[in-house]
Amino acid sequence: MKRQKAWFATFMLLAGLLVSGTIAQTDPVTIEGMVNERAQIVTDDGEAYDLARTDLGKAVAELIGARVLVTGTVEETEKQKTITVDRYLVIDEEGRISMR
Repeated sequence: MKRQKAWFATFMLLAGLLVSGTIAQTDPVTIEGMVNERAQIVTDDGEAYDLARTDLGKAVAELIGARVLVTGTVEETEKQKTITVDRYLVIDEEGRISMR
C-alpha cells in the first residue's frame, strides 16, 4: 500500500509539472547576448531570456546595450525563458571580457 501511494505521489508531481508547462533546468547554462531595455538578454539567434529579479539579475539589467556572458539556471515556460544569474562578464566592442 505504501508503494502505491509513493507511485501515485510521483505521478501527481510529474503531471503537475506537465500541466503547468514549467521546466526548470537545474544545470547551469551560459548564454551570450545583448541586454535590452526590457531586462532581457537577447542572443545572436534572437532567443530572449528574462532576467530574474535577483541582485545579480538587476545588476545585469542595468547594462542596457552591453554584450554579456551570463551563467545561471534557466526556468522555461511555454511563453518565456528566465535566467537566474549566478555570475556574469561584460564583453566590450573589441571582444575583451571584463568582470564586474
